[in-house]
Amino acid sequence: MKTQNASGQTGAVRQSGVELLRILAGMAVIILHVNFLPGGKGALDYAVGLNRTFLNALECLCICAVNVFLLISGFFGSHSKKIKVKKLGMILLQTILFRLVAHLGYCVLSREIVFSKLLLAMLPINYYVILYVALMLLSPFINAALERLSNAAQRRLVIICFLLFSVFSTLVDIGEELGLTLSGLSPISLNGSVEGYTIVQFALMYLLGAWLSREADDLRKAMSTPLLSVGLAVTALLIYLWNALLPKTSLMYSNPLVILEACLALLLFCRMRFHSKWVNMIAPASFSCYLIHEYILPFLNYEQISANPLMFLAGTMLLVVVGIYALSVVAYYVWSWVTGKLFPDKTEGWIINAE
Repeated sequence: MKTQNASGQTGAVRQSGVELLRILAGMAVIILHVNFLPGGKGALDYAVGLNRTFLNALECLCICAVNVFLLISGFFGSHSKKIKVKKLGMILLQTILFRLVAHLGYCVLSREIVFSKLLLAMLPINYYVILYVALMLLSPFINAALERLSNAAQRRLVIICFLLFSVFSTLVDIGEELGLTLSGLSPISLNGSVEGYTIVQFALMYLLGAWLSREADDLRKAMSTPLLSVGLAVTALLIYLWNALLPKTSLMYSNPLVILEACLALLLFCRMRFHSKWVNMIAPASFSCYLIHEYILPFLNYEQISANPLMFLAGTMLLVVVGIYALSVVAYYVWSWVTGKLFPDKTEGWIINAE
C-alpha cells in the first residue's frame, strides 16, 4: 500500500495501523488547540470541575501528536539518501495556498482587505512546516551518517541525544519553572528548550524514529500489545500528575515522558497488522487537517462549550474533531486534483543526492 509524507505526497509502503495513527494524531492536534487556542482563549481557559479534568486528561493523552508525526517520518524515511525538492516545494505551496484561501475568506466575511496581511498570507508562515522542511533537507545526511555507525554506536548516539536534549534540558526548564535563574545552562538555547518548538526537537524525534525502525523487530518481540497499551496509559497518567504540579514543563514536546508517549504509540500501532483502503485513503489528509483547523477553531464559542455538561462537552469535541477532519479530507483531494492538473509530471522532480 502507498502512503503519504507530511504534504500528502506518495511515499514508501506503510501499514494501515500506522496510517490510522496518523489520522488520530491529526485529530489530536485539533483537541490540543481546542483546549488552548493559539492567540486566544480555549476550552481549558473556561472549564471547571469534571469538564476541566476531562479536558486535561485529553491534553495529556494528545500532547505527543506532533512528536508522533516526526517519529513516523524518521521510522519510514530512515533509509532515504535523496532530498526530494519537488515534494518539499509542494509542502510549502500547499501551506501558502491554504493560508491564502483562508485569508480571502476572512476578507469576504469582514468586507475588508488589508494588503499587508494579504502579502503575509502569501508566505508559508507555519512553525511546523518550516522546521519540517528544514529537517527533510537534513534527513538524508542524518540517514547516511547513521548507516555508517554500528548498532551499538547508534544506540549510544540516541541515548546521548535523548539525555542532552530531553532529560537534561527538561531539568533546566523545571528549575526555571520553580523560580531559579538558569539562563544559559540549557544545551538547546539561551532560553531553555523553548517547549520543544525547535529544530533540535524535530531532529531528535526523527533520530528516534530512524533508530526505532532499525530496532523494530526486536522491540516487537520484547513488547506485547497489552504491555504497550498499559505503558501508554501509565505514561499519560504520569504526564497528568506532572501537569498538576508543574503545568508548564509537563506539556512541552521535549518532555521525556511526552517523547516516550509518542514512541509507545508508534510501536503499539506498528503491531496492528491489517489493511484498510478507507484508512489509507483518508490518512493523507492529516497534513491538510493540520493546516486548516487553525482557521476554523477561532469561530467556536469555547466559553459556552466548556459550560455544558460533561457528556455534551465530549460529544461536541467529537463532532468538532470528526467534522474538521472530514473537511480536511475534502480539501486534500481537491488539492490533489488541482495539483495533478497543474503538475501532471509523475516523476520525482529535482532530487539532491546525499551521497
